[in-house]
Amino acid sequence: MSLISPNILLKIEELFIYKKWDINTRIASTPSLFFRFCERLKLLNVEQQLLVIELSYKYTRIELGNYLERFYDSLISLGDNVYNDFDKIFVYPLLNPHKATPSKTKSAGFLHYMFESDDYTWLSEKFIPNSSLKYLQQNFDNKDSILILIDDYVGSGGTAIEICNEYINVEIKSGKISPNNIKVVSIASSLQGTNTVKASLGIDVISALTFDKGISDDSNKEKALSRKQTMESIESILDVTPNFKFGYNQTEALITMLHKTPNNTFPVYWLETRYKMAPFPRKKNYKWTTQ
Repeated sequence: MSLISPNILLKIEELFIYKKWDINTRIASTPSLFFRFCERLKLLNVEQQLLVIELSYKYTRIELGNYLERFYDSLISLGDNVYNDFDKIFVYPLLNPHKATPSKTKSAGFLHYMFESDDYTWLSEKFIPNSSLKYLQQNFDNKDSILILIDDYVGSGGTAIEICNEYINVEIKSGKISPNNIKVVSIASSLQGTNTVKASLGIDVISALTFDKGISDDSNKEKALSRKQTMESIESILDVTPNFKFGYNQTEALITMLHKTPNNTFPVYWLETRYKMAPFPRKKNYKWTTQ
């Protein structure tokens, strides 16, 4: 572990000011984001520190204040053809339809709950928010219905494909739900995941925010290669397991939704152990204190 030089500390402060991230805010003795960020960078050398700071300028945090607003932006992006061509717009969480009740602890279940609790009729009175598989089987018709599967983030696309396949195999009165009558709507997505779902099933992923890979998609390939080598050295220090190198399925994401960071994000931001705190941990597994 190394100390943070005054120059690096200044760069961190400039980053936080630019991103409008709180520097001193903390709850009781819980370490602030600024403190966590600095602790993570203490594990790294200067070259590695500079890369994390540079990538952090592209980091996106979706907080509660604009969570639903961003979701409605995604729904608007569906386009007039959806709202005009279908009489019934079923809105279901992007979760296994064979589970009895969607868990509100899952992002898709929480977003669906918030949508149900909000006044969405200003956008369309055709929306039918539900989560009952039986209701869908009894009321869905490919001639006049479309199924919107919602979640706050689509990463590699694997989960979306798995869930969409479950719905494609659902028996309805007229046979089975057509992939042409399904769309995935998320607040944010990776371009990799969007393309994967489209190529695999022909189903569109509609998002308010779509992101390239944080390093690999840089137009300067020589610079990208150098950055990848630096990130590999960072992940070696953090003992990142193969499945999560550069984020799950190498998604190279830079995003946190509410207080949950997808495992598609670079692990340097979320991987935490008993002795190594992270800026944006996926779960609050460890109780840290600054006292």
